[in-house]
Amino acid sequence: DIFEPFFTTKESGTGLGLSVVYGIVKQHEGWIDVESSPGRGSTFRVYLPLISAKGGARVKDEISVGDFRGDGEGILLVEDEDLVREFSSKVLRRNGYVVYEAGNIGEAFNIFEKEKENIRLVFSDVVLPDGNGIQLVEQLLSRKEGLRALLCSGYTDEKSKSTLIKRGEFHFIRKPYGIGDLLKAVKETLRAPK
Repeated sequence: DIFEPFFTTKESGTGLGLSVVYGIVKQHEGWIDVESSPGRGSTFRVYLPLISAKGGARVKDEISVGDFRGDGEGILLVEDEDLVREFSSKVLRRNGYVVYEAGNIGEAFNIFEKEKENIRLVFSDVVLPDGNGIQLVEQLLSRKEGLRALLCSGYTDEKSKSTLIKRGEFHFIRKPYGIGDLLKAVKETLRAPK
Protein backbone atom coordinates (compact mmCIF):
# COMPACT_ATOMS: atom_id res chain seq x y z
CA ASP A 1 0.00 0.00 0.00
CA ILE A 2 1.52 3.34 -1.05
CA PHE A 3 0.21 5.05 2.09
CA GLU A 4 2.09 2.76 4.46
CA PRO A 5 5.11 4.27 6.22
CA PHE A 6 8.37 3.40 4.43
CA PHE A 7 6.74 2.66 1.07
CA THR A 8 8.98 4.24 -1.54
CA THR A 9 9.77 3.90 -5.22
CA LYS A 10 13.16 5.56 -4.69
CA GLU A 11 16.42 3.73 -4.13
CA SER A 12 16.97 5.70 -0.93
CA GLY A 13 14.67 7.65 1.34
CA THR A 14 12.24 7.06 4.14
CA GLY A 15 9.00 6.97 2.18
CA LEU A 16 7.06 8.80 4.91
CA GLY A 17 5.62 11.52 2.66
CA LEU A 18 2.40 9.83 1.56
CA SER A 19 1.73 8.32 4.98
CA VAL A 20 1.88 11.84 6.45
CA VAL A 21 -0.50 13.13 3.75
CA TYR A 22 -2.84 10.20 4.37
CA GLY A 23 -2.81 10.86 8.13
CA ILE A 24 -3.66 14.53 7.67
CA VAL A 25 -6.52 13.76 5.26
CA LYS A 26 -7.94 11.07 7.59
CA GLN A 27 -7.63 13.44 10.54
CA HIS A 28 -9.95 15.78 8.65
CA GLU A 29 -12.40 12.94 7.90
CA GLY A 30 -11.52 12.79 4.20
CA TRP A 31 -10.14 10.20 1.79
CA ILE A 32 -7.71 9.97 -1.13
CA ASP A 33 -8.35 8.36 -4.52
CA VAL A 34 -5.31 7.34 -6.61
CA GLU A 35 -5.06 6.43 -10.28
CA SER A 36 -1.70 5.31 -11.64
CA SER A 37 -0.43 3.76 -14.86
CA PRO A 38 3.13 3.01 -15.97
CA GLY A 39 4.62 5.73 -18.12
CA ARG A 40 1.65 8.06 -17.60
CA GLY A 41 2.12 9.09 -13.98
CA SER A 42 -0.28 9.22 -11.08
CA THR A 43 -3.31 11.30 -10.19
CA PHE A 44 -4.21 11.88 -6.55
CA ARG A 45 -7.64 13.24 -5.66
CA VAL A 46 -8.21 14.43 -2.09
CA TYR A 47 -11.78 14.57 -0.83
CA LEU A 48 -12.62 16.55 2.29
CA PRO A 49 -16.04 17.01 3.90
CA LEU A 50 -17.92 20.23 3.37
CA ILE A 51 -18.91 21.90 6.60
CA SER A 52 -21.74 24.41 6.48
CA ALA A 53 -22.93 26.77 9.18
CA LYS A 54 -26.36 26.93 7.48
CA GLY A 55 -29.23 24.49 7.83
CA GLY A 56 -28.48 23.49 11.39
CA ALA A 57 -25.20 21.75 10.57
CA ARG A 58 -22.82 21.69 13.49
CA VAL A 59 -19.51 23.42 13.05
CA LYS A 60 -16.79 21.91 15.21
CA ASP A 61 -15.20 24.05 17.90
CA GLU A 62 -11.79 25.07 16.67
CA ILE A 63 -8.71 26.33 18.41
CA SER A 64 -7.99 29.94 17.56
CA VAL A 65 -4.55 29.87 15.96
CA GLY A 66 -4.05 33.46 17.14
CA ASP A 67 -3.89 32.20 20.73
CA PHE A 68 -0.68 30.37 19.90
CA ARG A 69 1.18 32.93 17.81
CA GLY A 70 4.82 33.51 18.54
CA ASP A 71 6.61 36.72 19.34
CA GLY A 72 9.85 36.26 17.40
CA GLU A 73 11.10 33.27 19.41
CA GLY A 74 13.81 31.28 17.64
CA ILE A 75 13.12 27.62 16.91
CA LEU A 76 15.68 25.08 15.72
CA LEU A 77 13.63 22.70 13.54
CA VAL A 78 15.35 19.34 12.96
CA GLU A 79 13.46 17.18 10.44
CA ASP A 80 14.91 15.00 7.67
CA GLU A 81 11.68 14.66 5.66
CA ASP A 82 11.70 17.67 3.29
CA LEU A 83 7.91 18.05 2.97
CA VAL A 84 7.34 17.85 6.71
CA ARG A 85 10.17 20.31 7.41
CA GLU A 86 8.83 22.77 4.79
CA PHE A 87 5.28 22.51 6.17
CA SER A 88 6.36 22.99 9.79
CA SER A 89 8.72 25.83 8.96
CA LYS A 90 6.09 27.66 6.93
CA VAL A 91 3.46 27.31 9.68
CA LEU A 92 5.85 28.55 12.37
CA ARG A 93 7.19 31.48 10.32
CA ARG A 94 3.70 32.63 9.35
CA ASN A 95 2.77 32.62 13.01
CA GLY A 96 5.50 34.80 14.44
CA TYR A 97 8.46 32.47 14.99
CA VAL A 98 12.00 32.65 13.60
CA VAL A 99 12.92 29.21 12.24
CA TYR A 100 16.37 27.69 11.75
CA GLU A 101 16.05 24.54 9.62
CA ALA A 102 18.24 21.44 9.83
CA GLY A 103 17.82 18.15 7.96
CA ASN A 104 20.01 16.10 10.30
CA ILE A 105 21.92 16.15 13.58
CA GLY A 106 25.16 17.44 12.05
CA GLU A 107 23.40 20.46 10.56
CA ALA A 108 21.55 21.03 13.83
CA PHE A 109 24.80 21.25 15.83
CA ASN A 110 26.32 23.67 13.28
CA ILE A 111 23.27 25.95 13.36
CA PHE A 112 23.05 25.78 17.15
CA GLU A 113 26.68 26.84 17.56
CA LYS A 114 26.10 29.89 15.32
CA GLU A 115 22.62 30.87 16.56
CA LYS A 116 22.67 29.58 20.15
CA GLU A 117 21.67 32.93 21.69
CA ASN A 118 18.68 33.28 19.34
CA ILE A 119 17.25 29.77 19.82
CA ARG A 120 14.64 29.27 22.55
CA LEU A 121 13.27 25.88 21.48
CA VAL A 122 14.52 22.77 19.67
CA PHE A 123 11.78 20.97 17.73
CA SER A 124 13.18 17.64 16.56
CA ASP A 125 12.05 14.41 15.00
CA VAL A 126 13.02 11.43 17.17
CA VAL A 127 14.35 9.28 14.30
CA LEU A 128 16.93 11.04 12.15
CA PRO A 129 19.24 9.62 9.46
CA ASP A 130 22.42 10.29 11.45
CA GLY A 131 21.23 9.54 14.97
CA ASN A 132 18.59 9.95 17.63
CA GLY A 133 16.67 13.19 18.19
CA ILE A 134 16.37 12.49 21.92
CA GLN A 135 20.16 12.38 22.31
CA LEU A 136 20.47 15.55 20.20
CA VAL A 137 18.01 17.37 22.44
CA GLU A 138 19.73 16.18 25.63
CA GLN A 139 23.10 17.47 24.37
CA LEU A 140 21.68 20.84 23.32
CA LEU A 141 19.82 21.27 26.61
CA SER A 142 23.12 20.76 28.46
CA ARG A 143 24.69 23.57 26.39
CA LYS A 144 22.12 26.29 27.06
CA GLU A 145 20.20 27.07 30.22
CA GLY A 146 16.49 27.69 29.69
CA LEU A 147 16.37 25.99 26.28
CA ARG A 148 13.10 24.14 25.66
CA ALA A 149 12.60 20.92 23.66
CA LEU A 150 9.69 19.45 21.69
CA LEU A 151 10.00 16.02 20.07
CA CYS A 152 7.87 14.44 17.37
CA SER A 153 7.59 11.07 15.64
CA GLY A 154 5.32 9.18 13.29
CA TYR A 155 6.67 5.82 14.40
CA THR A 156 4.60 3.60 16.63
CA ASP A 157 7.34 1.04 17.22
CA GLU A 158 10.27 0.85 19.61
CA LYS A 159 12.28 3.45 17.66
CA SER A 160 10.35 6.29 19.27
CA LYS A 161 9.21 4.77 22.58
CA SER A 162 11.82 6.28 24.81
CA THR A 163 11.20 6.01 28.54
CA LEU A 164 11.99 9.74 28.74
CA ILE A 165 9.03 10.50 26.46
CA LYS A 166 6.80 8.00 28.28
CA ARG A 167 7.63 9.59 31.64
CA GLY A 168 6.80 13.00 30.24
CA GLU A 169 10.30 14.43 30.61
CA PHE A 170 10.05 15.83 27.09
CA HIS A 171 7.13 17.48 25.38
CA PHE A 172 5.97 15.32 22.48
CA ILE A 173 3.67 15.63 19.44
CA ARG A 174 2.73 12.69 17.23
CA LYS A 175 2.93 12.90 13.44
CA PRO A 176 0.95 13.69 11.46
CA TYR A 177 -0.01 16.92 13.18
CA GLY A 178 -2.16 19.80 12.00
CA ILE A 179 -1.44 23.52 12.15
CA GLY A 180 -3.34 24.06 15.40
CA ASP A 181 -1.71 21.05 17.06
CA LEU A 182 1.77 22.24 16.12
CA LEU A 183 1.27 25.82 17.27
CA LYS A 184 -0.34 24.70 20.53
CA ALA A 185 2.48 22.23 21.29
CA VAL A 186 5.16 24.86 20.57
CA LYS A 187 3.47 27.52 22.73
CA GLU A 188 2.87 25.09 25.61
CA THR A 189 6.50 23.94 25.47
CA LEU A 190 7.77 27.52 25.53
CA ARG A 191 5.50 28.39 28.50
CA ALA A 192 6.27 25.24 30.49
CA PRO A 193 8.21 25.64 33.72
CA LYS A 194 11.77 24.35 33.53
